[in-house]
Amino acid sequence: MPLPSPTLSPFLPAKPESLPFPKAAQQFAAALKPGLYPGAADTWGHFLAATCPGKRVFLCAHRGNSGDELIHEGTHHLLRRLAITLQPSPEHADFLIWPGGNPSGWEVSFSDLERILRLVPGQVLIGPATFAGDFFAWRARLTALGPRLGAVFARDEESAAALETLRQSARQKWATGLAPDPALHCLGDPEWTRLAVTPSLAATLAILRNDHEAAVPSPPGWFSHAPLRRIRERPRRRFRRAAITAFQTLYPDCELFTCDTALANPAFNRQTIAISRALLTDRLHVSILGLLLGKPVHYIDTNFGKIRKTLQWVLGDAFDQLLLPLDLSATPAAPPVRLTASSPANVHENQ
Repeated sequence: MPLPSPTLSPFLPAKPESLPFPKAAQQFAAALKPGLYPGAADTWGHFLAATCPGKRVFLCAHRGNSGDELIHEGTHHLLRRLAITLQPSPEHADFLIWPGGNPSGWEVSFSDLERILRLVPGQVLIGPATFAGDFFAWRARLTALGPRLGAVFARDEESAAALETLRQSARQKWATGLAPDPALHCLGDPEWTRLAVTPSLAATLAILRNDHEAAVPSPPGWFSHAPLRRIRERPRRRFRRAAITAFQTLYPDCELFTCDTALANPAFNRQTIAISRALLTDRLHVSILGLLLGKPVHYIDTNFGKIRKTLQWVLGDAFDQLLLPLDLSATPAAPPVRLTASSPANVHENQ
């Protein structure tokens, strides 16, 4: 049964070109699929509009980096536009909204969710997220939530199919569907309008992952012997150097900053991106930030294609115009490494 359309408060002007953004950011706004633009008419928004009115709702915050903070912020914008009032405490909430992200790839996401459900009686609604691979037994852990799980949404088509297969095989009654990454609901917020018109400096920014989601991921297992660990990580270091060198040749007159600001506080991350002329990244939410601010975004996808899977179905043909691939034809290939359940998870990198 189709979900009812929500009643939306005014959010963005009727035409993207009327936004006070750089032209590239206007193109990004215009490329979003009908139904998402101007902001809330997606299946996740429909579900919340149909389910939450008159209920006590608490928006959870989970550990992560500035990308997870952006997901939380976008979810907060969506709830506000749907006129859903939030509770200050989860203690008496009917629904606990878990904003989304990549819970299947990071142990800390599930452990934090399970912890709060042990403390309070509410039902959890999981926002658009990635569910891929078979890390951390995410299928068993979702199923174990039983009636405490009211909904779980996906932000890419493969994850949506995996959730629906699990729902049917486990005979669960939770609601599920495909919806855009919640960070896209930040589009049009005054904070982004201010940042989008920040003058760029003669500087570029390379933000590359250093974990198991990277294009060349961490080797499985953990090595306490530092020299052995450095040897096992040589392929990734070679790949990163080649990527940064290729990026530098595109902007020879700019100073390059290679700090992974996604792991810094959100204000520093946003400010650094806003003053940069162009970005190189394999991080999904750095890509989204760059698009929100009208920056040229040169991307290298994660080893399981998270950026393309999450954004291509939303942007359609505009994906290849807005996200620029980096020519790495001269970069030596490295074999993919599969994460094992024993691999250490960096709790600060789970967007």
